[in-house]
Amino acid sequence: MRTRKTIPILSRQVLFMLVAGMLSWAGCDSNDDAGDEGDNDAHLLVGVWNATSIKAGPIDVLALAGVNMTLTLEESGDANIAAVDESGDVSEIVGTYTVNETAKTISLDGDDVAEVIVLPYTFVDDNTLSVEIDGSDLANLGLDLGEVGAIVANLQIDVELARNGS
Repeated sequence: MRTRKTIPILSRQVLFMLVAGMLSWAGCDSNDDAGDEGDNDAHLLVGVWNATSIKAGPIDVLALAGVNMTLTLEESGDANIAAVDESGDVSEIVGTYTVNETAKTISLDGDDVAEVIVLPYTFVDDNTLSVEIDGSDLANLGLDLGEVGAIVANLQIDVELARNGS
């Protein structure tokens, strides 16, 4: 049985952004049959990714929240997003993902997601990924943002991730 921890609103926003961004990289179940498996996005997205920046407009939410976020994408299509705050408390979101390489989108689903979230992604290079998240999708992750939710709903959130070890 999974227990959810209550995390501060700012940390929740950062966690969602990271999860959505990281899941946007996911891609094990791509519908595209690109020749060599090593050349397709689904294959390149598998691994551990660390959030380096989560920006809502000019504000770097990741830096303000003081958390470390990691996205793990497995070849099986499973995804895990973990956030560790300054006190060492860990919050996780577990789900599955699929990648549409033609549309350059990742679809995220799971117990912690109310509705499937579709995220556009772009590879900056082989070890850096950029993902866009519509602020209105934050509620789909079951996050209660209170009064901040209306403000965040109108924002585009930009997430940058770096492959672990690069």
